[in-house]
Amino acid sequence: MARHGRAGVALTAAAIGSFFAGTVATFLLALFAPPLTEIALKFGPADYFSLMILGLIASVVLAQGSLLHAIGMVVLGLLLGLIGTDVPSGTQRFTFDIPELVDITNLMPTKDDWKRMVAPILRGPAIGSALGHPARERLDPRLVRGLLHREEGLEAPGGSSAGPSAPACSPCPCSRCAAC
Repeated sequence: MARHGRAGVALTAAAIGSFFAGTVATFLLALFAPPLTEIALKFGPADYFSLMILGLIASVVLAQGSLLHAIGMVVLGLLLGLIGTDVPSGTQRFTFDIPELVDITNLMPTKDDWKRMVAPILRGPAIGSALGHPARERLDPRLVRGLLHREEGLEAPGGSSAGPSAPACSPCPCSRCAAC
Protein backbone atom coordinates (compact mmCIF):
# COMPACT_ATOMS: atom_id res chain seq x y z
CA MET A 1 0.00 0.00 0.00
CA ALA A 2 2.78 2.41 0.89
CA ARG A 3 4.42 1.95 -2.52
CA HIS A 4 1.16 2.91 -4.17
CA GLY A 5 0.86 6.20 -2.28
CA ARG A 6 -1.34 4.91 0.53
CA ALA A 7 1.14 4.89 3.41
CA GLY A 8 -1.34 6.52 5.79
CA VAL A 9 -3.87 3.76 5.20
CA ALA A 10 -1.16 1.13 5.68
CA LEU A 11 -0.07 2.69 8.99
CA THR A 12 -3.67 2.95 10.16
CA ALA A 13 -4.32 -0.68 9.26
CA ALA A 14 -1.17 -1.77 11.09
CA ALA A 15 -2.05 0.25 14.20
CA ILE A 16 -5.64 -1.01 14.33
CA GLY A 17 -4.51 -4.58 13.68
CA SER A 18 -1.90 -4.35 16.42
CA PHE A 19 -4.42 -2.93 18.89
CA PHE A 20 -6.96 -5.63 18.03
CA ALA A 21 -4.39 -8.43 18.30
CA GLY A 22 -3.17 -7.13 21.67
CA THR A 23 -6.71 -6.85 22.98
CA VAL A 24 -7.64 -10.37 21.86
CA ALA A 25 -4.42 -11.78 23.33
CA THR A 26 -5.11 -10.05 26.65
CA PHE A 27 -8.62 -11.47 26.84
CA LEU A 28 -7.41 -14.96 25.91
CA LEU A 29 -4.72 -14.79 28.56
CA ALA A 30 -7.29 -13.69 31.15
CA LEU A 31 -9.61 -16.50 30.03
CA PHE A 32 -6.98 -19.22 30.29
CA ALA A 33 -5.14 -17.85 33.35
CA PRO A 34 -6.97 -19.97 35.99
CA PRO A 35 -6.32 -23.36 34.33
CA LEU A 36 -2.75 -22.34 33.45
CA THR A 37 -2.17 -21.34 37.07
CA GLU A 38 -3.24 -24.78 38.28
CA ILE A 39 -0.85 -26.43 35.85
CA ALA A 40 2.03 -24.08 36.73
CA LEU A 41 1.65 -24.77 40.45
CA LYS A 42 2.29 -28.47 39.75
CA PHE A 43 5.63 -27.74 38.06
CA GLY A 44 8.72 -29.26 39.57
CA PRO A 45 12.43 -28.58 39.00
CA ALA A 46 12.58 -30.77 35.88
CA ASP A 47 9.64 -28.91 34.35
CA TYR A 48 11.23 -25.51 35.00
CA PHE A 49 14.49 -26.75 33.50
CA SER A 50 12.65 -27.97 30.41
CA LEU A 51 10.93 -24.60 30.03
CA MET A 52 14.26 -22.80 30.29
CA ILE A 53 15.82 -25.06 27.66
CA LEU A 54 12.79 -24.53 25.40
CA GLY A 55 13.17 -20.75 25.77
CA LEU A 56 16.88 -20.86 24.97
CA ILE A 57 16.34 -23.06 21.93
CA ALA A 58 13.51 -20.79 20.77
CA SER A 59 15.83 -17.78 21.13
CA VAL A 60 18.40 -19.42 18.87
CA VAL A 61 15.84 -20.63 16.33
CA LEU A 62 14.02 -17.29 16.09
CA ALA A 63 17.21 -15.22 15.85
CA GLN A 64 17.98 -13.86 12.42
CA GLY A 65 21.43 -14.03 10.93
CA SER A 66 24.28 -16.23 11.98
CA LEU A 67 23.50 -19.30 14.09
CA LEU A 68 26.86 -18.90 15.83
CA HIS A 69 26.01 -15.31 16.83
CA ALA A 70 22.62 -16.41 18.17
CA ILE A 71 24.17 -19.14 20.30
CA GLY A 72 26.85 -16.70 21.46
CA MET A 73 24.23 -14.17 22.60
CA VAL A 74 22.32 -16.84 24.51
CA VAL A 75 25.52 -17.99 26.24
CA LEU A 76 26.51 -14.39 27.00
CA GLY A 77 23.07 -13.76 28.50
CA LEU A 78 23.38 -16.86 30.66
CA LEU A 79 26.83 -15.79 31.86
CA LEU A 80 25.65 -12.26 32.69
CA GLY A 81 22.69 -13.75 34.55
CA LEU A 82 25.08 -15.57 36.87
CA ILE A 83 26.56 -12.33 38.19
CA GLY A 84 25.02 -10.80 41.30
CA THR A 85 23.18 -12.01 44.36
CA ASP A 86 21.43 -15.36 44.28
CA VAL A 87 17.81 -14.61 45.17
CA PRO A 88 16.90 -17.77 47.12
CA SER A 89 20.08 -18.04 49.20
CA GLY A 90 21.44 -14.46 49.21
CA THR A 91 24.87 -15.74 48.17
CA GLN A 92 27.01 -13.44 46.05
CA ARG A 93 28.10 -14.99 42.76
CA PHE A 94 30.98 -13.76 40.60
CA THR A 95 31.01 -10.30 42.17
CA PHE A 96 34.78 -10.27 42.90
CA ASP A 97 34.17 -7.85 45.82
CA ILE A 98 32.96 -5.16 43.40
CA PRO A 99 29.97 -3.45 45.05
CA GLU A 100 28.33 -2.54 41.72
CA LEU A 101 28.07 -6.22 40.81
CA VAL A 102 26.37 -7.28 44.06
CA ASP A 103 23.05 -5.68 43.26
CA ILE A 104 22.46 -4.93 39.60
CA THR A 105 19.10 -3.25 40.24
CA ASN A 106 20.94 0.06 39.98
CA LEU A 107 20.57 -0.44 36.23
CA MET A 108 16.90 0.45 36.64
CA PRO A 109 16.06 4.08 35.82
CA THR A 110 15.60 6.46 38.73
CA LYS A 111 12.69 8.84 39.11
CA ASP A 112 14.79 11.59 37.57
CA ASP A 113 15.71 9.31 34.65
CA TRP A 114 12.03 8.58 34.06
CA LYS A 115 11.28 12.31 33.98
CA ARG A 116 13.96 12.79 31.32
CA MET A 117 12.83 9.76 29.31
CA VAL A 118 9.10 10.50 29.09
CA ALA A 119 9.32 13.22 26.43
CA PRO A 120 11.60 11.31 24.02
CA ILE A 121 9.64 8.08 24.51
CA LEU A 122 6.39 9.83 23.61
CA ARG A 123 7.94 12.02 20.92
CA GLY A 124 9.57 9.15 18.99
CA PRO A 125 6.41 7.17 18.23
CA ALA A 126 4.49 10.38 17.54
CA ILE A 127 6.99 11.46 14.88
CA GLY A 128 7.23 7.94 13.48
CA SER A 129 3.46 7.52 13.33
CA ALA A 130 2.95 10.90 11.73
CA LEU A 131 5.68 10.64 9.10
CA GLY A 132 6.22 6.93 8.61
CA HIS A 133 9.37 4.86 8.97
CA PRO A 134 12.14 5.92 8.92
CA ALA A 135 11.04 9.37 10.01
CA ARG A 136 14.57 10.68 10.35
CA GLU A 137 15.16 10.48 6.59
CA ARG A 138 12.09 12.60 5.89
CA LEU A 139 12.71 15.23 8.55
CA ASP A 140 14.74 18.35 8.04
CA PRO A 141 17.97 17.89 10.05
CA ARG A 142 17.41 21.28 11.70
CA LEU A 143 14.08 20.04 13.08
CA VAL A 144 15.73 16.90 14.44
CA ARG A 145 18.42 18.98 16.14
CA GLY A 146 15.76 21.25 17.60
CA LEU A 147 13.80 18.33 18.98
CA LEU A 148 16.92 16.73 20.37
CA HIS A 149 18.27 19.83 22.07
CA ARG A 150 14.98 21.29 23.26
CA GLU A 151 15.59 19.97 26.76
CA GLU A 152 18.83 21.15 28.30
CA GLY A 153 21.21 18.35 29.16
CA LEU A 154 19.66 15.78 26.84
CA GLU A 155 22.35 13.98 24.92
CA ALA A 156 22.23 11.97 21.75
CA PRO A 157 20.90 8.40 21.77
CA GLY A 158 24.31 6.87 22.47
CA GLY A 159 24.91 8.74 25.72
CA SER A 160 21.55 9.55 27.17
CA SER A 161 19.02 7.80 29.30
CA ALA A 162 16.57 8.65 26.54
CA GLY A 163 18.21 5.86 24.56
CA PRO A 164 17.06 4.86 21.10
CA SER A 165 13.73 6.63 21.55
CA ALA A 166 15.43 10.02 21.24
CA PRO A 167 15.60 11.50 17.74
CA ALA A 168 18.88 10.73 16.05
CA CYS A 169 21.17 13.56 15.02
CA SER A 170 23.61 12.00 12.60
CA PRO A 171 23.99 15.21 10.53
CA CYS A 172 24.18 17.42 13.64
CA PRO A 173 27.33 19.58 13.71
CA CYS A 174 26.41 21.32 16.96
CA SER A 175 29.06 19.60 19.15
CA ARG A 176 26.58 19.59 22.07
CA CYS A 177 25.78 15.90 21.91
CA ALA A 178 28.00 12.85 22.02
CA ALA A 179 26.87 11.26 18.74
CA CYS A 180 27.56 14.24 16.51
